[in-house]
Amino acid sequence: MRPFAFVRLLLVALALSACMRGTAPASAEQGVRAFMAGVFDRPEARLRVPSVALVGDYAVAGWIQSGHGGRTLLKRSAEGWEFVVCGGADLRTSAGLREAGLPAELVEPALARLAEAEAGLSKVDLGLLGDFKGVMKMQVVGHPARK
Repeated sequence: MRPFAFVRLLLVALALSACMRGTAPASAEQGVRAFMAGVFDRPEARLRVPSVALVGDYAVAGWIQSGHGGRTLLKRSAEGWEFVVCGGADLRTSAGLREAGLPAELVEPALARLAEAEAGLSKVDLGLLGDFKGVMKMQVVGHPARK
C-alpha cells in the first residue's frame, strides 16, 4: 500500500508543477496591492487599492477603507515592498513626493504615472484618496515582492 501512496503523491506533485508553469508571475502592481491587503485588509473592513503608479523601485498607491482613503509611497527592496509614508493630496505634488523621500529624478515620471493611474477613477474615489491629512512616516513593514 505504501508504494501506491507514494506514486499518487508523486503524480499530484507533477500535476501541480505543470499548473504552476502555466501561470505568469504577478506584476509589480499586483504585488503592491497584495502587500497592502496583507497588512490592512480585514473581513469587516476591506481595503481597496484603486490606483498604483510605479516608477523605478517606488510606487504611489491610492487606498480606500471604511469610507476613508489616502495615498502611500512604497519602496521595493531586495526583501520586498516597504511603506515609506502615508498621505493624501500631498503625495500628488512634486514638493510632497520629494519631502516623502522619492528621489528627485523620479518625481516628474511618478506624477505622470499617477495621473494615468488615477485617470479613470470616480470623483468620489479621487476625493477619498486626498482625504488623509498631512504625511505620516510609516514603520517599515516588509513583504516579498511579487514581480
